[in-house]
Amino acid sequence: ALDVARRIAGVRPDARFVFVGGFSDEEYRAQVLARIRAAGLESTCILAGHQEDSAPWFRAFDILMHTAWREGHAKVFNEAMVFGKPIVASRIPGSIDVIEDGVTGHLCESGNAGAFVEGLLGLLNAPSRRMEFGEAGRRRVETRFSSNRSLAMLDELYRQTLGRPIVAPGASRAGLYEADG
Repeated sequence: ALDVARRIAGVRPDARFVFVGGFSDEEYRAQVLARIRAAGLESTCILAGHQEDSAPWFRAFDILMHTAWREGHAKVFNEAMVFGKPIVASRIPGSIDVIEDGVTGHLCESGNAGAFVEGLLGLLNAPSRRMEFGEAGRRRVETRFSSNRSLAMLDELYRQTLGRPIVAPGASRAGLYEADG
């Protein structure tokens, strides 16, 4: 991520990279801060730390960059898409299940800083494309990852497993489930 920030800053000095989330390891935090200083990225990279309320941060940024090497279904993808934000992320399990490459964002090979730079610059330089990706993401999360759809899929899984409905008679799908064997 810092290599990507350095490359982008060379072309787009107005770009800022905001890292939201805390460090559980103080030594690692110190190493990251030292790398930011050594690269001259103090005004480009902002470490916001842990945030209880992430909504204002999602509203403020233009693009979510996620450079993880491995991760399951990162909740942050759905959160970004709810706020209509395009995503540039590693092509890894989890992200490939959520992000539709070329439609809701760009998927890059993890560790390929050049691909991330290309994806980010393409979106930074094309506000209309960012909006298209963002709207497509919002629609995708509303239809594919909504709580109603998740509950319906869970209900169907239980029906198949138990051979009968598990929703209590007269209860809504959002109500409590019985598990009486």
